[in-house]
Amino acid sequence: MENKKHSNQKSAAHSAVLNSKGKKSDKNIRSFPKDEFRKYKVNGHPSYIYKLEGKDYKFIGITHSNATQGVGNIEFDKNPDPEDKRKSYFKPISEKAKTTKFKKPIKNWKLSSEDRNKIKNYTK
Repeated sequence: MENKKHSNQKSAAHSAVLNSKGKKSDKNIRSFPKDEFRKYKVNGHPSYIYKLEGKDYKFIGITHSNATQGVGNIEFDKNPDPEDKRKSYFKPISEKAKTTKFKKPIKNWKLSSEDRNKIKNYTK
């Protein structure tokens, strides 16, 4: 008779690695690159989302202000919103939040190649 695995047992690849406090370790969190804009529900500002990590998005906030809370923002060469001709800026800080904190993707927004290279330094 063959040794069959019970359907309620998880394979080793699917079992969670627990840290010393009994919580899931970050070692098994899957990460996928993203390239989209969404509105952040917390403050209503658009955000450039560059990575999905588990159930979190890694993102950079976008604004029309040249400074946020005393920290200077970096100016885009071209506004990602094709219908907005005003200057726009991105925050020089990468943030992380649950995917549920964001609205649906914003269509027709995109980064110019110059801005993509500029923002790459802040997406770590």
